[in-house]
Amino acid sequence: MLKSPESDIKEPSEFNESKLTENEEKKVWENKKDNFTELHHNYVKEISEFNESKLTTEEKKKTSEKIEKDKIENSKLVKGVFKNSECPGGDVTFAYRMYKGDPVRTYHFVDGQEYTIPLGVARHINRQCKYKKSKYLIDKDGNKIIGRDTPIERYQFISQDYM
Repeated sequence: MLKSPESDIKEPSEFNESKLTENEEKKVWENKKDNFTELHHNYVKEISEFNESKLTTEEKKKTSEKIEKDKIENSKLVKGVFKNSECPGGDVTFAYRMYKGDPVRTYHFVDGQEYTIPLGVARHINRQCKYKKSKYLIDKDGNKIIGRDTPIERYQFISQDYM
């Protein structure tokens, strides 16, 4: 005999062994919401306190000097070939901005074509455009455990200049 799908649907209160009244359930959820809100506000407060002035004036100066030096290095143009490992023969378009205050630029690459691009964009393609594939292993008890993650490259920029 076939059952209707509606007969398998359970109300949330049916999952709890101790059946709470509707008002008690509301109170439980309100308490959880209040606790979450309080935790979130404390987290935001800690972050803002950290960002305000943990660095001395000298450290801030050194950091800004390093950022300026990196900006100059990352803006140098390099020549190379774009390779689409994920979809050979395909193309890709993405928007990129390395530093706060820089304009957002859109880049379009076709597999196998030669391009001259900023070093920072080339490094981004080679370092960030990948994902990890997890490998699961079986331990002595027969349980699955996560093994090493294998990085799978989506795209590459093969430089003809020094990177």
